[in-house]
Amino acid sequence: MWSFYIPAMLAAVVVVLFVLRTYAAPSVPVFVRGIAMVGWITSISVIAIVPIDVWVTLTDGDTRSIAVMWLICYWTTQALSYLLIPLTQGFCDAGEFTFAGRLRASIRHNLTYYLSLGAAALLGVLALLVSGQLSWDDLIPLAMLLSNTYGLVAVVLLMGYGLVAIPRALWREANPDARLRFAFYRVGRAAEKLEDATFEMQLVANVVEATSQPMPRRDPLRPLMDIIYREADEQAPVRPGQVARDERGRVCLDDLADADLDYGADRAGLAALRRRMHKAITAYNALRAEYANEVALALSLEAVVRARSTGDYTAPLAADSPVSSRVVVAAAQAWLAYCALARPWVRRVGALAAGAASFLIVWSEATIGSGTHPDLSPFSHAIHAGARGEVATQMLVGAPLAYMATACYYTLARLGVFYFYRVVPGATGSHSLLMNASQVTRFAAPLAYNCLHVIRMHEYLPQGRRTVFAQKMSPAMADVPVFGTDFNTWFPLVTAVYCMLLFLNVWDRLARCCIPKRLRFDEDIGDDQHTERGRALLRQEQEARVRGQPIGECLGLWGSPESPGGSAEVRARNLAARDADATASSGDRGRKAVLQGASKPEAHRRSNPGGRASGTGGGYAGGGVRSGSGSGNVSGGEALPTRGSSPALTHGLLRNTFEANGSSSPGSLDDMFSRLAGGGAASEAAYGDLGRIDDQPSNPSPLSSSARRAGARTKKSAWT
Repeated sequence: MWSFYIPAMLAAVVVVLFVLRTYAAPSVPVFVRGIAMVGWITSISVIAIVPIDVWVTLTDGDTRSIAVMWLICYWTTQALSYLLIPLTQGFCDAGEFTFAGRLRASIRHNLTYYLSLGAAALLGVLALLVSGQLSWDDLIPLAMLLSNTYGLVAVVLLMGYGLVAIPRALWREANPDARLRFAFYRVGRAAEKLEDATFEMQLVANVVEATSQPMPRRDPLRPLMDIIYREADEQAPVRPGQVARDERGRVCLDDLADADLDYGADRAGLAALRRRMHKAITAYNALRAEYANEVALALSLEAVVRARSTGDYTAPLAADSPVSSRVVVAAAQAWLAYCALARPWVRRVGALAAGAASFLIVWSEATIGSGTHPDLSPFSHAIHAGARGEVATQMLVGAPLAYMATACYYTLARLGVFYFYRVVPGATGSHSLLMNASQVTRFAAPLAYNCLHVIRMHEYLPQGRRTVFAQKMSPAMADVPVFGTDFNTWFPLVTAVYCMLLFLNVWDRLARCCIPKRLRFDEDIGDDQHTERGRALLRQEQEARVRGQPIGECLGLWGSPESPGGSAEVRARNLAARDADATASSGDRGRKAVLQGASKPEAHRRSNPGGRASGTGGGYAGGGVRSGSGSGNVSGGEALPTRGSSPALTHGLLRNTFEANGSSSPGSLDDMFSRLAGGGAASEAAYGDLGRIDDQPSNPSPLSSSARRAGARTKKSAWT
C-alpha cells in the first residue's frame, strides 16, 4: 500500500523545498515559509492518497488507516485555507508596531470579511429553514457541499485553462524566433511596470520624509516615526533623506496629494504609512527581479536565434584560459547547440503528448454522465480492464491525477501575472507565497474527488463498497436538496465547452473588448510600442553588461539629482492614473478638515486668551527637521496661512510673526490678518521657526488629529 505513497511524498518534500528556495524572497520570515510548506505538502498528500485509496478499495482491504490520513489531511487543508493562512497574511500585511497590534489588525480584517459572508449565508439558511426545504441535520452537509461545489467550479475553470495552455506554451516555445519577438514585448512591459513601481517607491520616500520632517523629538508619535524611517533607510532602494528637494532644501511636495500628508495625525495613520512602505518595497523588489529575469531570457533566446541563423555554436576563449574555463565554455557550447537544434523538437513532441493527455482528460470529463453505459473514459478502461499489481494500478491512477493537478496549479501560478499576487523567482513576498498556498490547499480535495469520477471508480464497485473519499464526501453531496451528486456528474461537461472556447481564442477576443489589460493573460501577442522599446532596452542592457553594470541600470530608474524618480513620462502617467482613481469624497474630506478651523475663530480665541494655541509645541506647528533638511523658509510673495487654516497652526505662526516684529499684543484675528498684508519678512521669520524644535516647551501638548492634518495641508500650501 505504501510503495507509491512514501516515494511520492518524499519527492513532494524535495520539490517543495526547492520551490521555496527558488521563489521566496530573502525577507520572507521563517514561519511564513513553514506555513506555505505545510500547506503545499498537505495538499499533495491529499492527492497522493487517491491511488492507494483506489487500490485498497479494489482489493477490499482495510481502509481505516487511509480514513485517518484523509481526515487529518482534509481538515488541515481546510483550516489552513480558511483560518491560519488568512490570519498570517493579515499579520504580515499589517503595519502595526507590536506583535499584538498586528495580530489584532489581522483578526479585525478577517473578521470583517467572514462576518459579511456569514451574514449573507445566515439569511439564506434561515430562508431555507422557514420554507421547509432544509432541516437542521442538513447544515453540516450543506457547509461541505458549498465548499466542495465552489472547489469543483474553480477546479474545472483552472484545470480547463491549464489543459489548453500547457500544450500551447510548449508548442510556441519550440519556435525561438517567435519567442524572441514576444520576449522583446515582455521586456518592454516589465520595464514599464518597474518604472511605475519606482515612481511609487519615490513617492513613498517623499511621504516618509514629509511626515518625519515636521514631527518634534518630544512628540509621542516620534518613536514610531523613527521605526518607519529606520526601516526605510535599511530596506528601501531610495532613502528618505535622498528625496527631491528645492533650492532651499525643502521636500518637494508637488506630487503628494492631501491624503499623503495625513499619516502623521495618529498611530493608525503611521501604521498605514508603514504598511504602504512595505508594500511598495516588496513590489519594487519583485518587479526588479521580474525585469532581470525577462532580460536574461531575451538574451538567451537571442543567442539561440543567432546560433540557428549562423550555424556557429562556438564561444570566444582566450589562449591562456585555465582548463576549468575551457570545460565551462565547452559545456556552454554544447547547451547552446542543444537549445538551437534539439530542444525545439523535444518541445514539439512534449506539446503533442501534453495535447493528447489534455484531450483524453477533457473527453473523460465530458462523458462522466454516461457512466458505464457505455464507459467512454480511456482511464477507466485502463484501470478496470484486468487484474494488475499494486504499483501498476497506483501509477495508472496517479498519472492522470498528476497531470490534472499540474494543469490546475499551472493556472494558479499564472495568476501571478495579475496584481493579486506576484510569483517571481527570488523575490516572492510573504503575501504572494501565502496566497498561492491558500489556493493550492483549497482545491486539493475537490480535484481528487473529481478524478474519481473521471476514472469511473464508483460505477464498477460492488454494492456497499466505496472509497474513503466517497464515504466522506458523497453523503454530504447526496443528502442536500437541489445539488446532490448530479452536480458532480453534469457540471464537468462545462470543461469541454470551456476548453474549446480557449482553444479557439474566443476568450482572448472578448477580453480585448471588455477586460483591462492588467487583468488578462498576455501570452499570445504583444504590441509594437512595448516590443520596440524592449528591443532597444535589450541593446542597452548588453552594452551595460559589457561595462560591468547590473541589469536595470540603463533604465535610469532614480534619474539624476535634478530629476529623481524617472522620466517625466513615467511621472505624468502615474499622476494621471492617481488622479483618475481618486474619489471626490477624499478631496472633500481634505477640504473639510482644512476649513474646520474657520468655523469658530472667536470661540478658539476665547479658549486661548492671548492668542496662544494649546498645541504650539507639537505636531506640524513646530516640527523638527532631520539632518540634511532645510529650514522651510518662505519668501514674502509666497502663500501664507489663511482663515481656513488650522486654528492651532495659524495662531502659532502668527504669534511667532508678531514676536519677530517686536509686538507683544497681536490683538484680534482681523488685526493680525490686516498686519500680514505685506508681511514678507515677518512671514519668513514665522516659517523659519518651523524647522527649529530646541525651544519647544518641556511638556508639549500634541495637536489633535484634525489639527495635524490641517496643519500639514497648510504647510504644503506654504511650501509650494
